[in-house]
Amino acid sequence: MAHILGTVLTLGLLLFSVFQPILYHNAATTQESIKISLYEVQKEAAINGQFDEELYGKFKDILVENHGYNPACIQIEGTDQPVTRGGDITVSVTIPRPMMNIWEAFDFASCDRPESYVPYTVTQVIKSEYIP
Repeated sequence: MAHILGTVLTLGLLLFSVFQPILYHNAATTQESIKISLYEVQKEAAINGQFDEELYGKFKDILVENHGYNPACIQIEGTDQPVTRGGDITVSVTIPRPMMNIWEAFDFASCDRPESYVPYTVTQVIKSEYIP
């Protein structure tokens, strides 16, 4: 009995130690690529002076194609009114946080239940270059 118990407890530790570095690296690179993708969309918004549905759709398409996110899980809020040159254009994106440890693989998170996943929010500000 002690041998079986020791094996079960060691198996959990083994799974954690094998997959944790890989999952953490994947989550970190995903978070950085989301920030870079958001910056690319922000540059277009700076030229236009505001965010619009086309830019929101473009950013959602990048997340769906590159990271496999469900479009219903992506929440984007940004400056919708035209801002003249020198003004701040703000955008905030909330998505489910990438899986950080092996135990999250057994969670059944859903966009319909926001309490079932940990949100990851990125807020960035860029200066407007729009000249009316």
